[in-house]
Amino acid sequence: METLNTDYAVERQSRFWNDNLQKIEELHQEIVLFLKSLDKSYESFDEIYGDLKKRIDVFASIYSGYNTINGREQVLQLKATVDSYRKKYTKESIDLPHLESLMSHIGEMRKRSFEQFPLLYHCAEKHVTADTTMASREKFHYRWITFKENGSWFVTPFNELSIREPCSYSIISRENHDWIIIRYDLGLVRVRTFFQRADEDPDNNSHVLIINGGEKNFLTQETGRKIYARADFMNSMITPFKSQRGFSVTPGRVKLFGKNHIFIP
Repeated sequence: METLNTDYAVERQSRFWNDNLQKIEELHQEIVLFLKSLDKSYESFDEIYGDLKKRIDVFASIYSGYNTINGREQVLQLKATVDSYRKKYTKESIDLPHLESLMSHIGEMRKRSFEQFPLLYHCAEKHVTADTTMASREKFHYRWITFKENGSWFVTPFNELSIREPCSYSIISRENHDWIIIRYDLGLVRVRTFFQRADEDPDNNSHVLIINGGEKNFLTQETGRKIYARADFMNSMITPFKSQRGFSVTPGRVKLFGKNHIFIP
């Protein structure tokens, strides 16, 4: 009974952080958009600034409430910097590159906070060893990996995952605009590509996701987060496309971390 209670508690934690991280990501993107609007629309400064401040205040409040999310000092720096512009906006423009860099840094620190999910740590504590982390993750029977190719984000389930660096494989041939053949240390595998023209050469700087020993494989320009859970909550989040437009490989999209991801079974 204790094991069941523990599993249920961990599953609730998983759902809690997935839901809240998505809200934080959405708020993050809204702040970035308002910063750009504020820099370009001084005739509407007061209105835009008010909306921006409300979001930053909520953003800072969320960060202050969780000591497991890195980046609190940077969020306070963001808040102080934006506060200062209210006093001198008629004399100088907003240093948008600095603020965008700060927001990017906040996002990266937040991402690192969740790399060991579901193990979340107080910022002052040391992280456990990789072996301990993997032992914990193996208890989660449902696993997904997010990745980006040609400007679109995807999410797909996996049991085993190997990520091949660009220098660790070679492209042997191209079957069509959907498939390429690569050679790596374990042999030849077919790799799925998305949204590439038939006359377009695959990106040699891309990574390759080898899933379940080569059962399915994907080319990717950017590898995103891994998601672990004890129950399959992902399928209930799928929103079917209104029109497949010949893209029958997916049942629809899933919104994760503030972005739409095409779900690949």
